[in-house]
Amino acid sequence: MNSWINLTFGCLLASAVYLAAPAGCLAQIDRQLDFRIDSAMHTDGSASPVSRNKTIFSDGLIFDFPVAAGASAPDEILVYDSHKKSISLLDQKRQVQLTLLDVQVEKLLNGMREQMKMDDRSKLMLEQTFKERIDLKSNAVTLTGSQNMTYRFFGKPPANPHVLPAYFEFLNVFTRVQASDPKKFPPFARMRLNESIRKVGWLPDRVEVKISPSDFFRQPFKAHTTHQLSLELSAGDREEIALAKRNWAAFPAVSLMEYRNLKTKPSFFARVAQTAKENSEAKSTEKR
Repeated sequence: MNSWINLTFGCLLASAVYLAAPAGCLAQIDRQLDFRIDSAMHTDGSASPVSRNKTIFSDGLIFDFPVAAGASAPDEILVYDSHKKSISLLDQKRQVQLTLLDVQVEKLLNGMREQMKMDDRSKLMLEQTFKERIDLKSNAVTLTGSQNMTYRFFGKPPANPHVLPAYFEFLNVFTRVQASDPKKFPPFARMRLNESIRKVGWLPDRVEVKISPSDFFRQPFKAHTTHQLSLELSAGDREEIALAKRNWAAFPAVSLMEYRNLKTKPSFFARVAQTAKENSEAKSTEKR
């Protein structure tokens, strides 16, 4: 499977987002509550995780540290300031950062929707529908998509329910910010998944995704992530927060175009168009 497919479906699993709720429906974040969630992603057949995430919640700030297999430190750190509703992505290698407000991310999402409507194959994903089945006996929820995509997650209410507002806000941020990176898979399916996560009020222990071949997906894909909650932060966690804060203050801000290298790397939509072209050429060759 192509490496970009592994990356984008990793994003489908890592965490997810709820859809916009009416004003007043969300509980306030407890800014005095510090906690951590550790996640590990496995693709089908992988003996060890292909990626890990440590997400730390502290004093109204959320820090996400993703580490790929074989790496000792994250290439990029996400910092979300719930006070200012701003998202900062810190590129550790280039020592630059991209900062976006919630309203800017929403504009990026709207632009992505409009682009997808213009491509027949992308439009199928945008308009994908899901059938939801909730099994309270096994604490499982299954979403079966119209484009051969199936999600299943297992979870339970956390021991401390006060972690949920901050957790849901992180999922919202983590998912929507993917729209700033055209190399990654559009977040709309994941948004639907997390609408279910938020509705049942669970903290997922395990999230699974299974993709079967279709007009959109050329190859099957199967993976899962596990999630573990810790209600206390270690000294090492606080050291990581301190370093991230120093870099957050020191790294200069750059434009979206510069941060994402958009002039040199093909977008998701360019890849879809290229794949469609290759399929068409292959069919023409077969007919000959």
